[in-house]
Amino acid sequence: MDQIELKILQASIALETTELKVKVSLEDVEKKHPGRKDIIDSMSETLNDLKTIRTSFAFLREKYEVAELIHYQQTTEIQSLKKVNKKLKDEVINVKKNLTI
Repeated sequence: MDQIELKILQASIALETTELKVKVSLEDVEKKHPGRKDIIDSMSETLNDLKTIRTSFAFLREKYEVAELIHYQQTTEIQSLKKVNKKLKDEVINVKKNLTI
């Protein structure tokens, strides 16, 4: 696992943990202090924001994974083309050697 994948995993875990903390706290406030609409509303908005962030983060993570796959495929193709190029250069050299003027 490279550095960026580790950072993505850490951020994902932190986001899920934070969302869970807010959810549990919200449930606790709703149960113990149902009249505190100011806190309940604020925490509900925060929880909705966290869900939006999670969705956006998942989208970006998927885009990153697709980009990584494309990068790998292109790198593989480049290596293959370099081998073909070298082979063709060697063939040209051999043809030139065998030419008689």
